[in-house]
Amino acid sequence: MRHWLSATALLLAGIAPAAAQRSEMPRLESRGGKHALIVDGAPFLILGAQANNSSNYPTMLPRVWPVVEAMHANTLEMPIAWEQVEPVEGRFDFSFLDALVEQARARKVRLVLLWFATWKYTSASYAPEWVKSDT
Repeated sequence: MRHWLSATALLLAGIAPAAAQRSEMPRLESRGGKHALIVDGAPFLILGAQANNSSNYPTMLPRVWPVVEAMHANTLEMPIAWEQVEPVEGRFDFSFLDALVEQARARKVRLVLLWFATWKYTSASYAPEWVKSDT
């Protein structure tokens, strides 16, 4: 459990804004009963695209970006599975996330990571094998 929390904290701290980290973190603000997502000091409207679960691998990214561009999206929601990040207990592999962030920055596209740690659709298919076999 501690490893999972550490990995999540590292992910969020390291890649929260896909644009260069030269400004404060995005935040929600409420004023006069109205709410806004503030990014780079200004209200930000997410024009988002969501990648399929099967698109969360480096070889699929070249197929994702043209769709994001064609949609004129400014944000990509990408599923990330725990098994991708920690395939072996205590060993972390951030290579896909590194590639994703680098490519998003090059395209000036923001990222929202959809973190699938264990269960989705009644299946534990996102947990690493070492977790599923530890019974």
